[in-house]
Amino acid sequence: MKPFQPVQDTVSLLAWARFSRLTVAGEQRRMFENHAKAPQAHKRLRTFALSMLRKITPKRHMLPADPAAYMSLTPKGQIIRVLSGYAWVTCHGLDILLKPGQELRLPRKGDAVVISAVGSATLIFEISHK
Repeated sequence: MKPFQPVQDTVSLLAWARFSRLTVAGEQRRMFENHAKAPQAHKRLRTFALSMLRKITPKRHMLPADPAAYMSLTPKGQIIRVLSGYAWVTCHGLDILLKPGQELRLPRKGDAVVISAVGSATLIFEISHK
């Protein structure tokens, strides 16, 4: 019987190296302690790795150049990066205008942040959780 290999075809080696610090190492240790439950542990490990990849992958959003179109989100330390168009961000009562290529790190706590497009161009931006 082949030994159980949790890394094989689950995530790339780069992603595996990035997440294999403490939590994954502990999960891997538990897998090998009880080989009979290895498939369930492999599923938990894969779910964990995919959830971590979702957290580091920026999510792209688009808002039309309509005054009624906006997006509201809870600040958790995210980074907003404008790809095209101009963004009007209201955070902690401050109005901030972002041009293409500019970034804004949101605070970890506070009131909701409102993002909307300014001008006649559609706003395309990314939100990442770095």
